[in-house]
Amino acid sequence: MIKLGSNTITPKGIKKVLLGSDIVYQKTPYTPLTYIESTGTQYIDTGVKPKYDSSNNCTNYEISLSNQDITTSTHLFGSRVGYQNDWLIIAYSTETNVGYRIGFEDQRQDTGIMNSNNHIISLNNGICLIDNVNVRNFSRDVFSNNYNLYLFACNNAGSLMQPAKMRLYYCKIYNGSTLLRDYIPVLDSNNVACLYDKVTDTFFYNQGTGDFNYA
Repeated sequence: MIKLGSNTITPKGIKKVLLGSDIVYQKTPYTPLTYIESTGTQYIDTGVKPKYDSSNNCTNYEISLSNQDITTSTHLFGSRVGYQNDWLIIAYSTETNVGYRIGFEDQRQDTGIMNSNNHIISLNNGICLIDNVNVRNFSRDVFSNNYNLYLFACNNAGSLMQPAKMRLYYCKIYNGSTLLRDYIPVLDSNNVACLYDKVTDTFFYNQGTGDFNYA
């Protein structure tokens, strides 16, 4: 740690902390970003398998994202055994009046939202909100699958499906009310764009090809 004057501008990758009566600056293991952006070949494996068996034992999420290619049908998040089969997904379809498609258990909701704006999409015990507007109260039944949730794509029974061109601003995944993942976009100490999970203190890297863009 380096002791600097109180008027010193904090350099990139440095955090300001108070040590006794002194202001010191400490190098952090990452540099926060506004977003990371996939080009259609990158994805993140969250390590979380979706499930629902009660309000206290279900996979919930809140994700801030923007789809950067509204001319192509893609998956932005999810896992499924098959079409409308034990799925938990956020997809985008170019079909008329479909746009963002939310999948839960064996159900789906086509939202008609067809743009590249930043949206906050959440699912809490079957209740889906987009930008704090209720778009569907899904009926709830027991389901689970053995395939990890992917970000920037869908895990289709173990195979990568329709990776997206999207920006991710943050992502939180819960089991009931227990936070399992709290992802923020960062550059690691080697300047590699990735996601940092504040819950597990772990970096999650691209499992596909190429590199994430970022800002």
